Amino acid sequence: MIVVVALVRLEKLTKTLKQKGILEEDYKEEQYTKQIYSITVE
Repeated sequence: MIVVVALVRLEKLTKTLKQKGILEEDYKEEQYTKQIYSITVE
């Protein structure tokens, strides 16, 4: 359950940062999401 909450929060943060121009539009969140998931599963 914690993983789901973390992923949703990460997605919202990513969207906000893209809208503000802080994060590049071509940002690949999949690679970071996989890293977070692998850390929390272990």
